[in-house]
Parts: sequence; structure tokens; C-alpha cells
Amino acid sequence: QRPLTERGRQEARAAGRRLWALWGDVDLVLHSPAVRTTQTWRAMAAELPALAPVQVWPAPGIYEAAVPDLLAALADVPEESRRVLLVGHAPGVPALVGHLTGEYPQGWPTGTLGVMEPPQDLGWADLHEGCGRRTG
Repeated sequence: QRPLTERGRQEARAAGRRLWALWGDVDLVLHSPAVRTTQTWRAMAAELPALAPVQVWPAPGIYEAAVPDLLAALADVPEESRRVLLVGHAPGVPALVGHLTGEYPQGWPTGTLGVMEPPQDLGWADLHEGCGRRTG
């Protein structure tokens, strides 16, 4: 229930700008329903082109989630969505990045992006250990 601080809003806006520079358009957003992640997403969104409301999914299963829970949330993503933003929490999100890429982050400050590219021929439900490549 804790709100994002002014510093957090600034970090989120900066993360949105970095994401746009690295990635461009976002197809779908999954975010924890926690106040701070919802506010983080909204601040990031201010730096990205507008998304249709149907493309933003609050995902209760990613609050305090471990890697299996995050993989389960991603398994529900439609195959046509290739650029998916997951706004969640540490330690689950950095653990997911490490699991999928084999590159385990050392520390995960607030506002960190873990941009990952899965193989084009792999569906969301088929993500597995070591399948991706971290690009940002």
C-alpha cells in the first residue's frame, strides 16, 4: 500500500525513456496490483506511446512471486504479443531474468530494467531456463 516517492516517480519516468530507446513499442504490460508498481507503470507509460487499455493487465499473481509464479503469469500472454513489460518486484523479477538468461543480476536497484529477448520461435508458455538473451 506504500505510494511511490517523488524519487521513485522520477526513476520510473527515466526507466520508461530507457525502455523506449531500447525497445520502442510495448505490446502488453503485466503489472503487480501493488500501489507502487501501479504507480511505476503509470509513470513509465507517460514516456511511452499510449497503449489500449486491453493491453495493460493487472496481474495479482506476480506480487511477491517466485520464478514459477512469474512464468505462469507469462504463459497466459497471447502469442501475438512479443514485447511484454512485466512490472513487478525483487527478488522475483531479477531471479526470473537470471533464470531465463543465465545472467544473474548483482543487485537490483529500484527502477532497474531487465530487457530480455526470447527466441522468436518460442511461445510464452514454453519459456525455460537459459532460453533468452539479456539485451538491456
